[in-house]
Amino acid sequence: MNKLHLTFFVLSLLIAVSAALSIDHEPSVHSYVKRNNCPFVKRDILSKRNVKKCHCTLARSIFVPKKTGPIKGLVIYAQDECGSTTITGLFSRGFKNVKSVKVFIVDSCDRILYNVTKELDITPTNYGDTEPFSHKFDEINLDCGNDGILFPQTGKSPLNKRNCKRAPENDLVVEADDKQNKAAIMGESYTT
Repeated sequence: MNKLHLTFFVLSLLIAVSAALSIDHEPSVHSYVKRNNCPFVKRDILSKRNVKKCHCTLARSIFVPKKTGPIKGLVIYAQDECGSTTITGLFSRGFKNVKSVKVFIVDSCDRILYNVTKELDITPTNYGDTEPFSHKFDEINLDCGNDGILFPQTGKSPLNKRNCKRAPENDLVVEADDKQNKAAIMGESYTT
């Protein structure tokens, strides 16, 4: 009979503890929940979500002095599962006495795909470097669709009036007082 009472007591205790834990509005055990709340998700006529899933992808542009110009720095691109890309970075050299900075994403023919100057707002300091910069772009993706910046773009160049050859990557161009510095955008995809 004592085993029956002990079993009943333990079972009652477990039920009471689990009920007390579930009263909380926040779960006591936090589990990883994948986000599917993309800001631009649309619903079809049956009110079902058309969730566009993308790979989480990272890419980088490394500016090495003498190889890409006088600028030294690193720019990181991070694409989330919604296809939005955050561009962030820092330059540590090459901005001494610079008045204006322009930033473009260009293809192999030097056609401007995106002008990201205003959004990144790269600010030179008095020490020849820049303040850290970052911005999330909903219209730029790395490899989520045919227009991703990791995919080479082809077409006519406004510079040489001939068909451009497909290059392995697009580039990030930073103009500091009209001096152009170019670094390739290299990336890797991560499945989540």
